[in-house]
Amino acid sequence: MARNINTRELEPLAGAMYFTIGRGTEGGASSYRLSVAGVGEGKWGSVDAVAMNSGYSLGTIQVDLGQRGTWPLGTVEARPLTEGEKTYVDAIIEQSHAHAKKHQLPFTNDLEKLRTDLLSHGDGRKSRPSITFIDTDTRDSMNAWASSDEGRKWIHTNIDYPQVRNMTRIAMSILDRTNHSVQEERRFEATNILAKTANQVPGKLGRLENVLNNGAGYDELLAEAKAIQAGLRYYHGPKAASVAQSYENRYGILGAEQSLDRAHAKVGSPDYDPSVEARDVDIQMALRAIGQRPRIHVISDPTIASIQQNLNEIGFTDTRGQPLVVDGIRGGPGSRTNQAIEAFRTQSSLPAERFRDWSPAELLAATEAALDTRQPLRRLDRTIDAFGERFSANTPGSTQKATPRLVNGLPDYLLRGREATPAPLLASQPPRTGDTAPRAPQPAAPAPSPPQPDAELQPGHRGTAVLALQERLRLVGATDRDGRELQADGNYGSRTKDAVEQFQLWTGRETTGIADRDTLQALDAQARFASRQRGAGVAPGRHVADNLMHTPTAPGIAADVVPPQRIATTSSAGTNLPPLHDPQHPQHGLYAELKAVLPDYTSEQRLAQFTAVLHGGGIRQGDLKAIDINADRAMFIAHHEAGISVRLGQERPPSIEDSLQQIEHDRRGQEGTTRQMQAVPAQNPPAVQH
Repeated sequence: MARNINTRELEPLAGAMYFTIGRGTEGGASSYRLSVAGVGEGKWGSVDAVAMNSGYSLGTIQVDLGQRGTWPLGTVEARPLTEGEKTYVDAIIEQSHAHAKKHQLPFTNDLEKLRTDLLSHGDGRKSRPSITFIDTDTRDSMNAWASSDEGRKWIHTNIDYPQVRNMTRIAMSILDRTNHSVQEERRFEATNILAKTANQVPGKLGRLENVLNNGAGYDELLAEAKAIQAGLRYYHGPKAASVAQSYENRYGILGAEQSLDRAHAKVGSPDYDPSVEARDVDIQMALRAIGQRPRIHVISDPTIASIQQNLNEIGFTDTRGQPLVVDGIRGGPGSRTNQAIEAFRTQSSLPAERFRDWSPAELLAATEAALDTRQPLRRLDRTIDAFGERFSANTPGSTQKATPRLVNGLPDYLLRGREATPAPLLASQPPRTGDTAPRAPQPAAPAPSPPQPDAELQPGHRGTAVLALQERLRLVGATDRDGRELQADGNYGSRTKDAVEQFQLWTGRETTGIADRDTLQALDAQARFASRQRGAGVAPGRHVADNLMHTPTAPGIAADVVPPQRIATTSSAGTNLPPLHDPQHPQHGLYAELKAVLPDYTSEQRLAQFTAVLHGGGIRQGDLKAIDINADRAMFIAHHEAGISVRLGQERPPSIEDSLQQIEHDRRGQEGTTRQMQAVPAQNPPAVQH
């Protein structure tokens, strides 16, 4: 029987509400920087861009200083300060100013004016006041504090969690004192509606309390929240209920309850540090339960690497005139790669508005076209080389042999006049990455009608467009969350959503699970490429995911460079070892760190293998600085090491049991070495100097 979240005790309930209310309906990317609703990149200083009566906000709970800046720190209601208390605005200025002085960052000297500006709000329309923008140097210094480890911890301890705890207390109090008929299994959702209302529009709590006092159940409470939302579009009480329902459903899954309970306790601890949450399996499970997935820290994108190589060949550099490092990482708006891309756009006279929306595939096509103009034979040479078809002009028949494979191996965006060619979609299972030997061409089945470029497909949709989407996902090897192949049934369900998210993750897009226009176009191009490769008997190019997931054993493929040594199962380190996901395992922390930053489709066997290899190499939790993964190899880079390389190949990774035994074997070896080193001084004491 599914368990419900404890709604009778404040502390565990507040921990759960931190995720559903704080992380599920608030904050997001703006949590640890000073922001103004409606004011995006490039709009700083524009009062017209401000969303209605918004002011400066900060934190996961997004406390609006324009509305609540003079409230006592951590509260969700206006009241006079008690002895020792500070207001939100005064505490934030004090902390950020001290950080700026410590690190010699620019900061205004007029703290009184800064206070006045931070309390301002509004877009100046319809008798609303106008916000006053602070200077950018002070803003940037405040953001440097807020995004630092020190600032993130202070914000969580003094702004975010106290607010969550107070709004949870208010919601519990209302449910306890009213004569409602809310069923126990809907009490968590009801608490979320009330807490969200206390957070956003406390003046509307009376309406909800009256409904409950009249004996209403959950459905009537939700209906009243929706009625409030009809007049206040920014109110998210119904959204909080929806997030809470999904979260509690996840809580009821076998094995999730204990992990989520630990996450609730951790965020409620006064010592909680948000900067380490990416390495905490329990916190990551809670974030997944509200639909948020951890970002991959370092995974190279081969399309970006090709763009970087092309830009170097054409002659575009960063603003310092330096060639780009071909690493497949594009970076943020000011990165060296983006600087070179912008220089390419400017010189090519491409429209900035459209250029900003280009996908990596479109950028690659543009740079390829520029190179083809300057080097007409380049495409032939490079592509034939890529397929291992180097040939000499003196070799009879080599050109005729290579040309069909060359044309069939090129993506459509590199072939003029074939951009609209439909892909023959196959109903059979796509080839796995272990199929390296060329095969005879296979006849292609007729393709379903492709989705229209402007269409958007999402969960709940049915029909031929969904069927075509599923066929394309199958063709490129995307699967559901459990690694199972999709069934092309024309129904956009949870498994199709998982596969779409996986493809979006592979191609560097936001993992929404919705097949929007950009996703459909990218998938269509990838499917055409994969289909032609298969039809021509050319093994498809491998993807990072193929090596992180389980793949069939392929004979003749070399084993990993650093394979876990197989140890006899009769060893005392056998099946009695706790699993890596058990916090009692000595290497649970290292495993958790890897699980948090690697893609969701990474198998437990790979995670165990990586944990064993790193442990054997002396890398501990917190040592990892970067992880660089490409189709053939995973490179783990620690703070003070050159790195440990693991060849992925196409064999199955070692079994979890083998990896656990390897960890135990290495641990004993390391302990033995330590004992020997400790014994040396006792056996050979140094000579005493007289």
